[in-house]
Amino acid sequence: MPSLRPTVLITRPKGQGSELRGLLEGKGFRVLWFPTIEIVPPRDFSAIDRAIMEMESYEWIVFTSANGVEAFLRRWELIRGKDKLPPLKVGAIGPGTARALKERGIGADLVPQSYRSEDLARELVRKNIRGKRILLPRAEGARKAMVEILRGAGAVVTEVPVYTIRRPENAPDLKRLLKGVDMVIFTSGLAVHNFMEMIDHRWPKGVEAAVIGPVTAEVLKGYGIRPKVMPKTYTLEALAWAIIDYFGGEGRCASPQPTS
Repeated sequence: MPSLRPTVLITRPKGQGSELRGLLEGKGFRVLWFPTIEIVPPRDFSAIDRAIMEMESYEWIVFTSANGVEAFLRRWELIRGKDKLPPLKVGAIGPGTARALKERGIGADLVPQSYRSEDLARELVRKNIRGKRILLPRAEGARKAMVEILRGAGAVVTEVPVYTIRRPENAPDLKRLLKGVDMVIFTSGLAVHNFMEMIDHRWPKGVEAAVIGPVTAEVLKGYGIRPKVMPKTYTLEALAWAIIDYFGGEGRCASPQPTS
């Protein structure tokens, strides 16, 4: 059984997830932070620079993360200064990404009901995208499912890396930090992969897992670990409340049960 004041470990990159941390700490949780992924610039900027110079030729730009929004707009400002985006449609995978756009003065024309890349792609297909040029700035090496759906519907998709995700090199610190942790929180499949590599694929005894959505859950299950918590809505806020409910509310343990 976890302690009366549960300890959770967030694996998101530095500077991300303050909403999650704030909600949990506000309910009495002890929150530790150990990023298992680092966001760094791409190895080559040529593809994104070329796309930025040709932005007027695109009908859609689609963002699959707030990281993608920030990385793209930083590069946009470097290449085109204070120019505004041309009059094209903007897609966002979820409310967090849409919020990142809004903070930069850009409205999202499309946010799917379910916050997965495949669902965003299917919503775009309903917008009659055959022959339309779509720019997809995102992480280097991202999953191809979205691109395949869009191209299958006849869209002309330009996928460009605007950032790279890598694994930090401080595994011994993570192993020490896990002592006394009740639950590890994952918000991406890559965070799971890196975490498992950093602990030599030996899941710590007595530690549970929480995930933000089904894609991350499937990655975790691939290692033989079944998450105890997954929110019905795939947002950080919903994840925080699902964890709070699991531990019985105000940071207490009340015979927690796995989520359905």
